[in-house]
This record gives sequence, structure tokens and C-alpha cells, in this order.
Amino acid sequence: MGNRLMKKNNKTGSDRTARIVRLIIAACLAVFLWMYINGNDINMITQEINNIPVTLINTEKLSSKGLVLTEQKNYFVNIRVRGSERNVNTLDASQITATVDLAGVKGPGTYTADVVIQGLPNSVILQETQPSELNIKIDSIRHKAHSVTINTSGKPGNNLSVVSATTTDQVRVEGPSDSVNKIKACVATANVQDMTDDTDVYIPVKAVDKKGNVLSDVECKPSMIKASVKVGTTKRVKIKAPKTTGSVADGYKVAKITVSPKTVLLGGKASDLNSINAVRPSTVDLSGLKISTTVQKKLNLPSNVTNMDGSANVTVTIKVEALTSKQLMVDDIEQRNVPDDLTVTKMENASVTVKIEGTSSELSTLDIKDLSAWIDFSDAAEGTGSYDIQVTTDKGTIKSVSPSSTSATLKSKN
Repeated sequence: MGNRLMKKNNKTGSDRTARIVRLIIAACLAVFLWMYINGNDINMITQEINNIPVTLINTEKLSSKGLVLTEQKNYFVNIRVRGSERNVNTLDASQITATVDLAGVKGPGTYTADVVIQGLPNSVILQETQPSELNIKIDSIRHKAHSVTINTSGKPGNNLSVVSATTTDQVRVEGPSDSVNKIKACVATANVQDMTDDTDVYIPVKAVDKKGNVLSDVECKPSMIKASVKVGTTKRVKIKAPKTTGSVADGYKVAKITVSPKTVLLGGKASDLNSINAVRPSTVDLSGLKISTTVQKKLNLPSNVTNMDGSANVTVTIKVEALTSKQLMVDDIEQRNVPDDLTVTKMENASVTVKIEGTSSELSTLDIKDLSAWIDFSDAAEGTGSYDIQVTTDKGTIKSVSPSSTSATLKSKN
């Protein structure tokens, strides 16, 4: 019995030893296999993977909140990973993704969100992401009605010109508030190459800023508008001073009225332009003016004629000056229309004093040579009589002539 017990104990010990040996062998095999597959600490390496595109997810939820991305741009991140040389070298970078979730955006402003990296195998460790978070600018969506400016490209046929390119359509612009506020114009371009007749065209419209750059994050609705293009001939004509109504204040006078520019290029059908040689701005009211003034006035044009110079208005300058006076003595009185059979033998007054009223600019250069004084003898008879002295000038207004008449004696030549 003792021998049987001893044999049993020996067998139990042997089994335990064998089990331990098997466990040790299994552990060694596992370590060997791990080292075979993954290498060892000496073969652990790091590697950078650059320019991984970032996908913004849940962007569709922004519009339901009345929000929109301020910047329509692409984001990229760089990562650094660590693992065995074998695993790092066999890493498929195309399976790596980077995302930023915008579901948590509440309102406009700068939203900071973590970049989530996925697609790395478990055998590779993500050590660093640069940048690890993104600042995404969010703005409120703004809507606004806007008129459309029509531009043209190309040259019409038959030596014609584009007389006008217009549209009655308006668009509704939609986009980030900041971008909508930058809109200088909504423009559409019509191709007029070889066009010979008035034509309606449908063309796309874009919003642009003050530098003419297209605001890509602003949408125009509708995206296509109808434009009417008219072609014809052109003619440059003079712009005359406008007609006036009313009077300046007492003691003042309009010294000059000028218009700038002095000419305008008109466009239209040849039959409409042939009879136009000059145009005027709309009427100017002078009532009560005491000082010079400048006003913008629209040119009076027929409905079928277009101002090709672009500006709808011209500048009218009314120069107003206070009245003053000046006296000059005229010693040379001309004898006019003396009958052929008579001759003037004596004139009581050979000179007159003339008072002229006008503006300072008029009278500053006024001289004797600017005055003409004469007596009209067309109804004279032989003998002595009284005759009116006439004086005229192109500068200012004659207020008085002293003496206003003179005694003259005429005798027969026979």
C-alpha cells in the first residue's frame, strides 16, 4: 500500500512538472511569435504621415440652425505614429481618416473641435496629431435682394456697338453675413460677339466684391437671369448749358453757367441719332441764389437714345456774383447814318460818362474799347437839333449815360 501511495505521488508530481513545462514552452512560443511579428524594442520606429484631409461631418445640420461655414476651404492634418518597423512600413495611409464633428455648433462664432483620427491598426500607436483641433468659423445665413448689372464680352457685327445691356430681373443672394456684406454688385456677362440685332439672352449671375472677385460662398437665386441687349450706332454731341427758371437775389447776377463734361457719346439706331446735334441737362432753378453752386442734372435724352458714357448725370456749375458798377468816359462818339447831303458841323457834347453795372469778373477787364457810343442821324434835317446818345457794351449792363443827349448842327453840303 505504501508503494502504491508513493507511485501515485510521483505520478502527480510528474504531471505538475509536465504542465509547468508546457506552459513555459507556450509562453516562449508566444513571445517568439510576438517578436517575430512585431519585432522587439530595438526595432520600434516612428513615422509621420502628412496632409491627411479632414472631413467636416454633420455640416447639413448647420443650415437647419440658420448657420453656414464662413470659409469654404480644405483642412489637412499631420500625424505621427509608433510601432514595429514591420507594422509601420506596411501601414496603408489611405485607410486613415480625419474628421471634425460640427453637430455641437450652437451659433455664429469660432467653433473649436477635436480632430478624430480613425483607420489605424491596433498594432500601431497614434502619438501626435498636428493640429489636434481646428477652429471653424461659423456665421449666420443672410438673405438679401439685389439688382443685377449686365456686362458684355465680344464685339457685335457690322461695325455696330452695344447700346445697352439691361435686365429687369433681381436675384436673392444667400450666404454668410460677412460675405453678403462684401457684395459690391451682382453681375452677369452677355456674349455679344457678331451680334447684329437686339437680342434677349439667359446668362448666369455671380456676386462680386469691390475688387471684382467672385464671392464663391454667396449663392444667387435664380442663378440664371434674362438680359436684353440692344445694338446700334454711336454719335458724340455737344452738351449745352441748361435752361433756367427763376431769378437770383436782388443785387446779384449769374456770371456764367458751365457744364462738365462738354460732350456726351450717344447710342441708338442711326435714324434716331441723325437729328441730334446737341443735348441739354434738365432745367436749373435760380430762385434766390446769392452764391455760386454746383448741381447734378440728368441729361434730357429721347427714350430710345442711350448715354454711352455711363454716368446718368452731368455737373452744372452756376457762378453767381454780387453786382458792382464802374464809370468810364467815352470821348469818341460815332456819327451814324448822316444823310448824304448833310454834314455835322457842330456837336455840343463830344464826350459822355457811362455807368456800367456788372459782376466783378465782368468789370475787371472792362475798358473804353469795350464801349461803343454813337448818334443816329438817319432822321436828321438841316439845322440844330437834340439827338440821343446811344452806348452799348458786351460786358455788364449800361445803367446811365450822361449826358444822354446832345445838341448838334447839320448843314447842307451844297
